Amino acid sequence: DWSLSPEPMALTPAADGTVHQIFVVRDGSCSSNSSSSCLVAAEAEDCSAEASENGTEAAKEGVGPAESPTRVDAGPAESLARSFGRSPKKRKLRREEFQIVISKSWVRRVYPGDGHGSVMLRPDIPSVAASEAGKGHDCNWIIEGFPGDIFRITFDPSSMIVSSAFVENRLNGSQSARWRGVNLGCWLVLEKWMAPEFFAGLAPTAEDELALMTQGGSKARTAVKEFRDSFIRLEDFEWLASTGGINAVRLPVGFWCLEEHARGTPFLPTCEYVDLAFDWAEANGLQILLELHGAVGSQNVEHHSGCSGCGVAWLEGSKRRQNLQVLEAWAIRWGHRKAFLGLGLGNEVAKPKPSSSSWKSDFVGTLLCKRCRGIQPRGYWEEVADFYAQAGRLVRPHLRPDTPLVIDTCWDTSRFLQGRLAKVPGPLWLD
Repeated sequence: DWSLSPEPMALTPAADGTVHQIFVVRDGSCSSNSSSSCLVAAEAEDCSAEASENGTEAAKEGVGPAESPTRVDAGPAESLARSFGRSPKKRKLRREEFQIVISKSWVRRVYPGDGHGSVMLRPDIPSVAASEAGKGHDCNWIIEGFPGDIFRITFDPSSMIVSSAFVENRLNGSQSARWRGVNLGCWLVLEKWMAPEFFAGLAPTAEDELALMTQGGSKARTAVKEFRDSFIRLEDFEWLASTGGINAVRLPVGFWCLEEHARGTPFLPTCEYVDLAFDWAEANGLQILLELHGAVGSQNVEHHSGCSGCGVAWLEGSKRRQNLQVLEAWAIRWGHRKAFLGLGLGNEVAKPKPSSSSWKSDFVGTLLCKRCRGIQPRGYWEEVADFYAQAGRLVRPHLRPDTPLVIDTCWDTSRFLQGRLAKVPGPLWLD
């Protein structure tokens, strides 16, 4: 926490344009003008500001609760950089609220001009500002980042625009990328809630893509092809890159993507659209996170796995082998592409639920069989982690060394504690 000061604290830029701020912790355990030593010792937030060469100054009131934001003076040059900092071992997403003031006066604030209070500054997306004497007291600017992330905040008084741009991560000393993306759902794995009229016109009772294709017959096959031809197009990728302010997309794909895996099923292969997505992404400077959204046997019995009524059977026998083959085939086909950001090994994996006495009987029988053979039975999440490890070993030879494998925790990271992912060849991202 920052101690509060009744007046803005003017900070004079050094010869190199860097503004040095004084860190003061409320309990008095740390008071230093050396940000690094203070941060490690007391884990106070690092809200250092760097001024541009023309002499922009920073003014500080205090950081902590939302009611006491950092205040930054907007001098003639209105451009500065802000960074987060705590111990690198505690890497959590942080937020800082701050205000921009003119001539070091709390009365002359530059505040969000949309009339809705505080505004989150998104990298590369401009926000309109306003400045009227005596107003804007509770209207703050907000930036969000991880420890060491540095953002350049710019205020243009001629257009009254405030913008933010990610610069680098100071803790690891690299210009690490910050991925800002969207999910291209319902394109290659149909989801009824996103296209209810489409489902209603073909198979009103169908809840997932498998049922739609089964009930809709040839009419559905024609309609799905037309839907995918028009639902996402090159123009969408161009807009996302130029106007949407993002640099990556997540592409949910079902196991039936390649023709050899769709053969013998009601599903239509989607590989031609994945090829187009990579072409469009590379033409517009975007990256693609390819995600196994629908596994053979379903990984969660949800409609967005393509099959909502088949039970969680994706790790059983031949289905497990098929899913490994699917991931390896995707890595071979697209892992070399310039726009290939990463590979998701399974979306929102769920644990099977016992639904009948036969399930209990089969489960107990499996345990007894393993024990009689001297095999220690493992829990479900150990089996999932083992699948991820085997998948990782299969796909790694076809990926760049820095390509991440993405593990979807489905909002529960505890399932992968106790070193369960230790055998998965990294790097790994937990979603």
